Amino acid sequence: MDLMGPRPNLSVEMPDSARPKVSFGSDKRVKPSMFDKPIRLSTKTKQLIEDYTQDTSKDGKRNKNETKEQNDRRAEEAEAEQQRRFESGFKTVKELNRKIAAAEEEGRAKKEAIKNSAVQKEIKVRQEWKKFQDVQAEKAKQATYRNGNPVEMADFNELQNRIDQKLTEWRGVGLKGAIIWIRKTHLEEQLRKLDNFGGNLSLNYYDELKAMSRLHQERNDNSTKELEAAHIKHAHGSQVVAHLSEKVAYLKVLKKELDEKMEMVDQQVAEERERLNNVKIKRDAARKEAGALKERTGIMYSPHLLYDLEHKIRHRNNLIRKLHREKRLFTDMLAKARHQLPVDTETHFQNMARGDLPFLPEIVHIEEDMDAICSYDGKQHV
Repeated sequence: MDLMGPRPNLSVEMPDSARPKVSFGSDKRVKPSMFDKPIRLSTKTKQLIEDYTQDTSKDGKRNKNETKEQNDRRAEEAEAEQQRRFESGFKTVKELNRKIAAAEEEGRAKKEAIKNSAVQKEIKVRQEWKKFQDVQAEKAKQATYRNGNPVEMADFNELQNRIDQKLTEWRGVGLKGAIIWIRKTHLEEQLRKLDNFGGNLSLNYYDELKAMSRLHQERNDNSTKELEAAHIKHAHGSQVVAHLSEKVAYLKVLKKELDEKMEMVDQQVAEERERLNNVKIKRDAARKEAGALKERTGIMYSPHLLYDLEHKIRHRNNLIRKLHREKRLFTDMLAKARHQLPVDTETHFQNMARGDLPFLPEIVHIEEDMDAICSYDGKQHV
């Protein structure tokens, strides 16, 4: 939430090093993210900033009508206005934090008060219910049935336990569920009276018994139909079980065949694994041999070094060819200078070329070329 109001189009952002550090007597530090938002400036501050911006134009010229003291004063006023805005914002944030903390504390206090009140009310209700049960127990000692027989305490205790059980269920399901449980209990009580009609049978219950007999007859007919359907399902199920038994026997035979095939496959896998191990051993030996070969001819596997070596060998061979041409030229010139005396130029050239260096392969394609280069020690001559 922006505590400074809506943001104007003209905004000024200050770096963290230029912002003043304001303290309100608390050790908590204000997060830097609060200063990263644009600050809303008053009209007077905007005018001061615009005037100061006009004073420092792109050409570096200042307004002739204003002095340096006026510019400094306006800058100080702008800084003071910003300081005041910062302090106002800090005070607002501090007041909001205090109100939030107070509201949370008040809410917690109300929550505890409600909890305590609920506990006290529950204790009071339980005490009153216990008193009511005691009063009912005292009255039950003097109560009698319609025939004059006194009520037995065992029946009363059973009824009391049933009521306690129902109350526990009502607490779990709520008011709406309690109403449903009351109706259910009433109907169960009526059914229980009808089940115990043998001792108090009278003509008043004849119509009800007749209706119940009709209902039981309908239920019996339905049960008979269901039993016939069950017999049909049983016959169908027997057929299904027989079919499934045949399938199980077939699957047992198939499983035995697959087990035999699996044993054969396991043997083949063991042989292939042994063969794979042998191949791995040969591969490792070949890798070692290739590594040793690479160490001997490591330059062949480095394109940059190989290119540099070929370039130097090519330059060396060119120098040797140039040397041959110079020697041939020298021999010819010697023959021309001593034209009076016979000179065997071919013999003289061979004598001079006897100490020439040999040519080396300029392009390395195979290992024999590299062996020829490496075997040359610089002391061999043609």
